[in-house]
Amino acid sequence: MRVLSQIALAAAVVLAASAGVAAGDDRFDRADTALGTVLDRYSIPGAALAIARDGAVLHARGFGYADVAAKTPVKPDSLFLIASVSKTLTAMAVLKLVEEHKLSLDDEAFSFVADLPQPAGTTRDPRLAAITVRDLLDHAGGWDRSSHGEPASKIEEIHHVLGTTGEPTPQDVIRYVTTLPLDFAPGTRSAYSNFGYILAGEIVARVSHEPYERFVRENVLVPAGVTDAAISHLPAALPGEVFRYGDGGAKLENGSALATSAAGGWVLSALDYVKILAALHAGRILGDASLDAMFAPPYPPLQARKNGTAFGLGWDTVGRNVQGRLYYAKNGVLPGIRTWVQHRAGGLDVILFTNGNGSSNGDDEAGIKAGIAAVDAALDS
Repeated sequence: MRVLSQIALAAAVVLAASAGVAAGDDRFDRADTALGTVLDRYSIPGAALAIARDGAVLHARGFGYADVAAKTPVKPDSLFLIASVSKTLTAMAVLKLVEEHKLSLDDEAFSFVADLPQPAGTTRDPRLAAITVRDLLDHAGGWDRSSHGEPASKIEEIHHVLGTTGEPTPQDVIRYVTTLPLDFAPGTRSAYSNFGYILAGEIVARVSHEPYERFVRENVLVPAGVTDAAISHLPAALPGEVFRYGDGGAKLENGSALATSAAGGWVLSALDYVKILAALHAGRILGDASLDAMFAPPYPPLQARKNGTAFGLGWDTVGRNVQGRLYYAKNGVLPGIRTWVQHRAGGLDVILFTNGNGSSNGDDEAGIKAGIAAVDAALDS
């Protein structure tokens, strides 16, 4: 189903108002036009785009539908599950606890969950003891999902090993992972790991003596002026949250798994994330030492990629251009959701959230990649 058949008639489905558009800068118009074409090509129902500098919103626009059946338009302040972009908030929470001298990035990660009993009849990889909190945030803990998949998704196996029923909790997933061998020695290389952030979220809760969601809200979101963000669990949707659509236009359930809240469970708007980046840049969330750690080059023996970028703490891509200016980005992918946040070397912050898969030729991120490329090309023109 071509749910965006009206995208070419942008006035019918695109929110006309935009926030703080810079007069005379037609790059934003070109970005809108190019993005609308991409959304139509990949049958993505809706999107929210926000572009800002130093917290000032230069352009914000909603495209398409938050609810296709009701023809409810996406607005710049529509709420989206941000999927793995949630990891940036978890990393900020961990660094906040470091600033409060309640933990160190060099602490042994599993020391904070030592009370969780080892499942009966299982053995533990002794290298688990070497994993640090920094390793979790840098995807260097020793887990490689390309080898053994995502632990949190193996619900039947978790129930079999632990003798449990119902929806797994973060503690259940942690106990289950202790029965698995590591894929590589901790701290020797990086491989993207949702589990590392599940454990990091549990550490935040235990060290702060508060629920993870509350600590993040009070120490990361409220200082940024974000008050409507929350975590929603399957199959719940928050008021004002967009619906999610799979390939072919099928409506998918909202919410996220309880166990993966710290890795991918936050719901907020593109304009909310503008506020978060502004607060981060201005030092209202973290101090300079924490920001230095967040965006530091990889520590040996970890190495940068061939293009010079590397993981940051919470970020997929951190690098510097030839002038030495910092840039960084993070994406998120869940069924019916694709999200992207980027701080460009020139100082612009770009946030793009969509509520469809946009799959093509086996690439389930083809649509969001094309959207990012279209916006970048317009901004660079």
